[in-house]
Amino acid sequence: MIKNINKRVLGETLEIEIETKIKTFFIHKNEILSDEEVLEIASKEHDIIEMISSPNHKVGNYRNSGTKSRGVWTFKLKPKPKPKPEPKKRATTKRKPAPKPKPAPKPKPAPKPKPAPKPVKKPLTKSSLRSRINKIAKDLSEEDESTE
Repeated sequence: MIKNINKRVLGETLEIEIETKIKTFFIHKNEILSDEEVLEIASKEHDIIEMISSPNHKVGNYRNSGTKSRGVWTFKLKPKPKPKPEPKKRATTKRKPAPKPKPAPKPKPAPKPKPAPKPVKKPLTKSSLRSRINKIAKDLSEEDESTE
């Protein structure tokens, strides 16, 4: 039966506009929307104290000389309690912990004796093959000269 419901909250008043469907066939039952039904619809979502105004005509699903398909109801709402402002907390600064007394210094252990340095080995120098052959040739030439 109800086609559309528009709800508007204006301060402490609630305005509800209801539009109904017009019946299409004669065999459908004529229905009239009562103030109690509208009050029940409104009280589902809001806290209502009283009805301020209702339409001067009947609102229903048929057209007649005293019946219309649209009506506006106005209700007085229960005032919402204002939340108490929470007291502001003072900003606290982080305190530095008191300095702890330093323990007596521990005696340093005797330094470990360093191990003796390792003897430095000469790196192996391999001469090239050409230089070795030249050396052998020199030695041979010296022997030949000495034998002569």
